[in-house]
Amino acid sequence: MSIQKVLSSFPSLRLAGPVAVLCALATVACGGATPTSPASVQVDTAAVTSSSGSSTTKSQSTSTVAKATVTGITPASPTQSATGQALMVTGTGFVASQTVKVTAPNGTVATLSGTSAFPSVTATSFQLLATLNQVGSYSLTVTNASGTASAPFTFTVKAASAATVTGVTPASPTESTASQVIAVAGTGFEASQTVALTSPSNTVTTMSGSALASLTATSFQFSATLSAAGTYSLRVTNSSGTASAAFAFTVKAPVVAAPVVTGLTPAAPTHSATAQLVHVAGTGFQTGQTVTVTAPNGTATTLSAASAVQSVTSASFALSVTLSQAGTYTMRVTNTLGSTSAPFTFSVK
Repeated sequence: MSIQKVLSSFPSLRLAGPVAVLCALATVACGGATPTSPASVQVDTAAVTSSSGSSTTKSQSTSTVAKATVTGITPASPTQSATGQALMVTGTGFVASQTVKVTAPNGTVATLSGTSAFPSVTATSFQLLATLNQVGSYSLTVTNASGTASAPFTFTVKAASAATVTGVTPASPTESTASQVIAVAGTGFEASQTVALTSPSNTVTTMSGSALASLTATSFQFSATLSAAGTYSLRVTNSSGTASAAFAFTVKAPVVAAPVVTGLTPAAPTHSATAQLVHVAGTGFQTGQTVTVTAPNGTATTLSAASAVQSVTSASFALSVTLSQAGTYTMRVTNTLGSTSAPFTFSVK
C-alpha cells in the first residue's frame, strides 16, 4: 500500500513526513478509521505538506552487503606443502574486494587479499592461493567490504606421503670422471623436492630445482659425476620434509681390456749405457700407464713418468729406456686400472 493511499483514508490529516505515515498506520488514536494494512510495509518514501497545501515526495534508499558463507573447499583435505597451492572455495556472498583469513593449527593467521591471492572470484566461488605447511586443523573466514565476516570454515591438512624410488637407469652406471645422466623411477615426486646422493666415501651431494630435469610424479633425471666404483644411495625429500627410504645402487668400474704389446722398433735394439728411445706397438695403451722392463740378469725397472713413457695413444707409445746388457729382455704394460699385458720378449744385441 502506498503512502498516498494511506493518507487518502484520512483526508483531514495534515502531518509532515514520517509522522503522517505513523498516524495513518495507527488505528483509533489518529482518527478512528482503520485502513487495511499489508503484512509488512517497507517505507521508502516520505510525504511533506507545506502550509499552502502542496505536497512533495522524497525517496530514500538503503543498500546492504550480504554476509559471505563458506560451504566447502576443493580439495576437501589438502596436502601439507611448503609451497603455495590452489584451493577452490565455494559458498555465497563473495566479492573481489573481500579479505580471507587462514588460521593454521599453531594459531598463526595469514590475511590474504587481491588478485595475487584470489585469481578468480564469483559470487559463489573463488580460487585461493595459500601455503599450508602444517598438518592439522585450519580455519578460514571471508570478510566482505563492509567488514562483515563469515563464520569460520574448518578443514584438515594431511601429511604429505613420502616419495618412493623404485629404480635408476642405467641400473648399474659405470665409474667416470665425467658427468653422466641418471634417470630415476618411482612415485610421489614433485617440483619442489630435493635429492641427496651419497657416494661410497659418504660424500653427500644435494640437488634441486633445475638440476632435476624432466620431472613428473613418477620420474625425473639428474646429472652427476660418479667418479668412484662402489655402492651409492639416493634419497628424495618432498616439500613437507618427508624423505623416501634410501635407494642403493652400484657403480661399476669401467671394463678396459688389458694392454697387448705386439712389437718394438727397432725390433732388436743395441745395448748401451745411456738411455735410448724405442717405439712400442700394440693395443689398450693409455696415458698414466706404467711399463716394466726386465733385463737378462732379472733386474726389473718400472717406468711411468711422462719423460720415460712418451706420445701415448691407444695403439703406440715411445719408451726412453737404458738397455745396458745384451740378451733377452721382457716388457709388461700395466694400465691405470691395474690390468697388465702378457710379457713381450725382445733381444738386445
